Amino acid sequence: MLSLALAAALLLPQDTRTEAISTLAGLFPTPSGPMTLVVDDPENADTCWSMVEKYGELTGQHITAHSDTQSLLMQSPVHLDRNMTIPADEVQTTFEHILFARDFVLTPLKRDGMRLLEIQSLSTPARSNIRSAAIFLEPEDLHLAAAHPAMIFTTVVTLPHTDVRQVSNSMRTMITDANTQQLLPAGNSNSMVIVGIGQSLVGLADTLRTIDAAAADGAEKYVTTMELIRLENAVADDVVTLLNAAFGVEAETQGPAGLKFLPDARTNSILVNAPASRLERIKQLIAALDGKGASK
Repeated sequence: MLSLALAAALLLPQDTRTEAISTLAGLFPTPSGPMTLVVDDPENADTCWSMVEKYGELTGQHITAHSDTQSLLMQSPVHLDRNMTIPADEVQTTFEHILFARDFVLTPLKRDGMRLLEIQSLSTPARSNIRSAAIFLEPEDLHLAAAHPAMIFTTVVTLPHTDVRQVSNSMRTMITDANTQQLLPAGNSNSMVIVGIGQSLVGLADTLRTIDAAAADGAEKYVTTMELIRLENAVADDVVTLLNAAFGVEAETQGPAGLKFLPDARTNSILVNAPASRLERIKQLIAALDGKGASK
């Protein structure tokens, strides 16, 4: 069943639903200055919690967290290789990247007047409720999610040439974290409700559109298959960069013959969408890159 928050979003009038876009755009003011994270001084080394405090001071945002989550934030170093000074216009995205790398997500609690954000941990029992805080975005505005790697969003993707129930069943292996991800056919329509984190959700929507475009084309060379490949040694993002270069795949679009490589940093996996005739060769290439450790 749809979550109450998502069902409510889908039933809202158009002007109310699009209000979420303007709210999102104005929710994160540009910080008053750069943010410096210290790691080389044991007495003053930053934890995730001290980073949150610095973020609040620079942005004027008020932030809350459950006591269990706050304890985890205080115990979690930022884990940088050296001190880092983040330019003001990059503070928001970098702040979220570090939070998500440490298994935290950011959700708005109060979006007008004195704004209030909440940080939630993916390592506490409360994580089962995180998905209900997803922000609804219209499909044409989904690109906004890419700038927020620690926030959960939901949207509706229409796939006129695809059996959405069959596709959702086939893609279950993509759901590596049921607390932050969801694929849900919307009744008997050709639409699918998808939930996910930032850029991962954008990539998922792109993959679904690629599948639908392949179905519409009808040419055998565009019939693709998907497989989730976990890496042991290399870093998924690095391997995807090499694959994109090797096959001529642009980062924001599908490549030739429906090729798409989507990294999942949390599980160090790559979702491959490719013609069945080329999949085995691609898997062999990924295995070779993984064996050599593409990140080294």
